[in-house]
Amino acid sequence: MLIVTILVEDFSHPKVFALPLNQEKQTRLTTITTYLKAHAQEPLKVADIAASVHLSPEYLIRFFKSNLGTTPYQYLAYIRCQKAQVQLRQSEDNLTEIAMRTGFGSLRSMNRAFEKFTHTTAKNWRAQNRASQ
Repeated sequence: MLIVTILVEDFSHPKVFALPLNQEKQTRLTTITTYLKAHAQEPLKVADIAASVHLSPEYLIRFFKSNLGTTPYQYLAYIRCQKAQVQLRQSEDNLTEIAMRTGFGSLRSMNRAFEKFTHTTAKNWRAQNRASQ
């Protein structure tokens, strides 16, 4: 039971991505993450992200994963999930509208991201967080 409690506590906290100690890598990662945040609602391709920071798509993925421990797409899904959480909390719009506005291609893809990062669906997350306000 202790192991289950520890796992639940660990996975219920939001993920924090730590920047590397090297200043050049920090600057490059900050540039990439800033771009991702600014364009999260748009349909992005790895080639678009790589071109924005003058890297090859292959190197971008390798660099991002080795320094943040995740892929650019996973990080993008995390950003979109955070933006969707704000809208779920503040608006009465239906889930599909919120999914499209925050850059998810569909409600299904938003729910997959929610299940990965919050361990529940967007609908359930909205209900739980509206009840706690």
